[in-house]
Amino acid sequence: MKSKHIDFKRLNDTMDTALRDAEIRAFWEGLSYSELSYDTKVEKVKKRYHLSYESVTRVIYNK
Repeated sequence: MKSKHIDFKRLNDTMDTALRDAEIRAFWEGLSYSELSYDTKVEKVKKRYHLSYESVTRVIYNK
């Protein structure tokens, strides 16, 4: 599909965000098998992906 009205940079950013969110959910799913507390798991995700607490919870619970 070609169009002069498509912003490919924006489309690429949207795809990157969706892939990142899927990766974060998979990482969170893996952490669910550990003995870590909820807050420790959130901190690990925050450090790995450089996100805020609000962003992490939004990604985790927005399925």
